[in-house]
Amino acid sequence: MYKLTEDHRLKLYNMLSDEAIFGIMVFTSDDHHCLYANHLARELIEIPSQLQLENLSIQDLYPKKVRPEYRALSNNLLENEGFFQDVAVSKQNSTTFIANLGIRKIHFDEVSCISLMFQDITIQKKLQRDITTKQIEIKATFEELIKQNNQLKELDLAKNRFIALTTHELRTPLSAMV
Repeated sequence: MYKLTEDHRLKLYNMLSDEAIFGIMVFTSDDHHCLYANHLARELIEIPSQLQLENLSIQDLYPKKVRPEYRALSNNLLENEGFFQDVAVSKQNSTTFIANLGIRKIHFDEVSCISLMFQDITIQKKLQRDITTKQIEIKATFEELIKQNNQLKELDLAKNRFIALTTHELRTPLSAMV
C-alpha cells in the first residue's frame, strides 16, 4: 500500500486544485482581497498573469449590469453559503459570464476567508435559450399544420357532399329519361 509523505500530499493537493474542473478562488472575509486562484479561475476571470492576486478584490467580480433572469454576484449572495445557479460574474475585461457558484466560508491560519468554486455555464444557457426558441417555433408550426389539416378535412367533406349531391341531381333526370 502506497502512503503519501507530507510533501507528496501537498503536491497532490496543489495538482488537484490547479487541475480542477471548477474555478476556485479564495478571498479574505474582511477586506475581500484574493489569496488564491487556480488555473481555471484565472482563465475564466481572465486575470492577467502580471496581476498580483492580492490586488484583485472580490468586488472586481461583481457585474455592473445583469439580465433579469440571472442574479449577480454581490455582497448579499456572499453572506450565504451554498450552491447557486445562474449567477452572473464579471471578468477582468468587464464582460460577464453565467456560472454555477459554490460559496463556502473557511478559516485558514486564523484568517476568515470566503471560498468561491464556479463553473462557466454561459454556453449551456445560450443553447438552452436557442432550444426553447426552436421549441416555440416548432410548436407554432405544428399548431398551424393541425389547423391546415382540419381545413383540408372540412374541404374534403364539402367535396364529398358536393359529389353526392351532384350525382343525385344528375341521376334523377337520367333515370327519368331512361
